[in-house]
Amino acid sequence: MKKIMEEHKTEIASRDEKAKKNAKSFDEIMRKEKLKEEKDEEIKKLKDKIQQLNTDEQSVETTLSLLHQRYEKLKTVLQGYITNEETLKKYGDECTAKVKATEEKMQALKKDAEAKLQKGKRWNVNAKKMKTESTVTDRTKDTRKYRTNKSKRQTSNKQRSLDSYFKVARQAGNEETGDIDENSVAINPSPNESVIEAEPALACSENTPSTSSEILLSPIDYSDPVQFNKRSLSDEDRLKLLKTKWIPSSNSYIYPKNNQNRRYNKSWENDYSWLRYSPSQDGAYCSLCIAFQDHPSENPRYNEFVTIPYNDWKNALGEKRSSCAPFQ
Repeated sequence: MKKIMEEHKTEIASRDEKAKKNAKSFDEIMRKEKLKEEKDEEIKKLKDKIQQLNTDEQSVETTLSLLHQRYEKLKTVLQGYITNEETLKKYGDECTAKVKATEEKMQALKKDAEAKLQKGKRWNVNAKKMKTESTVTDRTKDTRKYRTNKSKRQTSNKQRSLDSYFKVARQAGNEETGDIDENSVAINPSPNESVIEAEPALACSENTPSTSSEILLSPIDYSDPVQFNKRSLSDEDRLKLLKTKWIPSSNSYIYPKNNQNRRYNKSWENDYSWLRYSPSQDGAYCSLCIAFQDHPSENPRYNEFVTIPYNDWKNALGEKRSSCAPFQ
């Protein structure tokens, strides 16, 4: 019995040892399982992180691609800006050159205008001076003429006084002798016999009509432009040519017809201030061309309106064949 109990105790002890060993193995297994689970969880987390990193990498690549596209667009825009800047710079240089050329041209035109204005002023002064001199000359001549006439009248009065004296003496002699001379009649000068001439006017204005002495000094008909051709013109002649126009004797005056059955129209002078009609030539002239011509042209067409009267009234005006338009 004791033996059985000892065997039983021994068996129980071995079982306890086995149980303890099994317990230790189970704990070890559980610990390993736990470690495995922890590692699996860490691996899963690492995989998730890797996947997230891949996703982030794709996002970064997409962003970089978009940035590269934007960079290319910006590069193209900047290149366009550079091209536009160069174009604008060239255009600015051209505009500056044009403005400079325009300013130089304006300065030249200004100088030319000032020179012409000064020349016109000198002409005006010379014309006034010549007119004043002409007026003074006319007054001097009129005064001399008056004095000459007065001297002649005084001489005539003296001669008539002498004649009357001798006639009275002859009549007295005839009465003493008894002869009567029918032709010997005493002539006594009376105040009514002498012709009294008025003193010449000492004042003269621009509106005063020309006197006979002025007509004698200036035989030119200033209203007819043909009178100014082929002769040397003074500044006074030019001024009169530019200021004088031929005026018909009446408003009902009818201009003659040419071979085209056309007439000159006076209303053309309202549109063309340089136009002058010559009644002696029945043609039109350019007063400016006559006043400032240097020498006649070899081409007869260029001498129209200057030395050759223009009377092609059909083509005087019009959009296609206007002969007056080139002179504007």
